[in-house]
Parts: sequence; C-alpha cells; structure tokens
Amino acid sequence: FEIVLMVEPVLTALDLVLPPPTLLGQGTSFEVALEGTDASPAANITWDFGDGTTAAGMGAAVTHTYPRVGTFTVSVTASNNVSAIQRTFSQIVQGALCLPPAVVMGDTTAARVATRIDTLQL
Repeated sequence: FEIVLMVEPVLTALDLVLPPPTLLGQGTSFEVALEGTDASPAANITWDFGDGTTAAGMGAAVTHTYPRVGTFTVSVTASNNVSAIQRTFSQIVQGALCLPPAVVMGDTTAARVATRIDTLQL
C-alpha cells in the first residue's frame, strides 16, 4: 500500500510585464511570471481588466481589447490550493489619432465642404 502526497509550492512573488499605453481598438497584452512555482500547472491566473471584463485560466499571458478610452485599474491574481498573490496596476487606453480626410485633386465636393466650413467659422 502506497500513499502519494502532492504538495503545491507557496507562491512568493508575482511579476508583471506591463504594457505601454494602448490605442483604442488595439489588443493590450499582459503577462505574469510567478516565483515559488517549480512544477506545472503552477497556478490559476485570474484577470480583472477594470472595464467589467474578466478572464481566468492557467495561462500566464492574455490579450484584452478595451471598449473605450480611459485609465483602467487592472488586477491579476495567481492562486493554487495553498496560497494566493495579487497585484494591481493602471492601464491607459488612448484615443486613436484623428486625421482629416485626404483631398483628391479634382474632387470639387471636398473643396465645397472646406469652403462651407471656412464660411461658418467667420
């Protein structure tokens, strides 16, 4: 008769690879690295992206697309049967640069619109 006892490691640190500010509509990649984990599966990773969206699973990397511009408080928790560790940080989502439409030579509609806008601003 043999008893096998599996002991999970205590999670001692959760390191983040923080993304730079993201443009609206683009995916934001987040990644964590755990210390105190020497066997897989190491821990369950749970994300709260600060916009009402969450994700959970065993992966240390995740991508999220934010629905609006703003600063979001992101929380990530790593847990196993013997310990849990959490980190919180801010993620900035910026609006895309808005450029005026290009005017094509010979396009009189664009010229009339530009003239009308100039007239309204006087």
